Amino acid sequence: MKNILYKYCPQMKTYDSISYNWIQNLMFMNNPNYRSSVCNTDMYGLRFNTKDNAKLCNSIFEQVSDKDRALMIGSSTTFGVGSTNDKKTIPSILSENSNYFFYNLGGRAFNGFQEIILYQLFANKIKQNIKKIVLLSGMNDVYMFSNKNFIHQFPGPFYYNKTFLNKMNDTNLSFKRKILKFLFPNLNVDYRNIKFKELINDFFTKDKKEKLLNPDTTLEEVINRNIYIWSLLSKSLNAEIIFFLPPFIDWCKNKSEYSSEEKDIEKFISRRTNFEDFENFNKIFDQKIIIKSLFKKYCEKYEIKFFDCNEIIEEKMNNNKWLFIGKTHLTDYGNNLISEYIKTKL
Repeated sequence: MKNILYKYCPQMKTYDSISYNWIQNLMFMNNPNYRSSVCNTDMYGLRFNTKDNAKLCNSIFEQVSDKDRALMIGSSTTFGVGSTNDKKTIPSILSENSNYFFYNLGGRAFNGFQEIILYQLFANKIKQNIKKIVLLSGMNDVYMFSNKNFIHQFPGPFYYNKTFLNKMNDTNLSFKRKILKFLFPNLNVDYRNIKFKELINDFFTKDKKEKLLNPDTTLEEVINRNIYIWSLLSKSLNAEIIFFLPPFIDWCKNKSEYSSEEKDIEKFISRRTNFEDFENFNKIFDQKIIIKSLFKKYCEKYEIKFFDCNEIIEEKMNNNKWLFIGKTHLTDYGNNLISEYIKTKL
């Protein structure tokens, strides 16, 4: 099947090739020192605001500006997946058009807690004179909690969760237990400690339930914890933190309002997306009010301003304009629109 994304958005070939770097504590990160006409990352995997900065600096924190400093933290929408070049990301546009210079702390596929860890890894480099922290965050947590294929155990699901656990559980297996796992795979048991009789019983049990060493957690618990941590950081830094719920096309556009490009991309995605993933997106669509109220509830509880980026896209003037590349990634025009919305709230 021809990739229609590459027809309309040739820059997506670059994003699909960047890959990840496996890193302790954070789990994974954007590939460091990546160079292209579309996207450039520093020695840590953080994205520069312009390609010129990539030529001059090893780290995004070496970028120089006379403006007050600010951070934008989030996942792929913050990183700028979909933008045609480094200047077209939301942090870069805001750096150009607002009173603040924004460092881009976006990690593709990050959950909310990974975003907190990412900030902590660079806290010593950005501790001075940070006036604003903008969180463009939340949709990865929402998606992973809507998808039963992710492990919803404490401290919360993340991408490559099962791969990580499987590899770690294999590390300390004796030769005999590796043989048992080979003979009785996919039982969702602790192969390190289970007794042979228990293993046999599990094998012949019809209703195999996933056995987890950690308790289950919920989306609400994760949102509560993450926003509480950000509230503590806000006070310690004496910097204002503002939370923006990222745009999700199913929440802010009816299909009749799609641009011709969005219609073609939607058809392409629907053909290659399995039924189960459609069910996940339908869950998110149906729970819009509940999900938004959760983020708003805990932002208000911990005295963090809350705004919903879907509201600006819902305005009639944006009907039939090409804003989205997929469900959450944005075109340059979409990034400009969200940047202008965020700018009015700073």
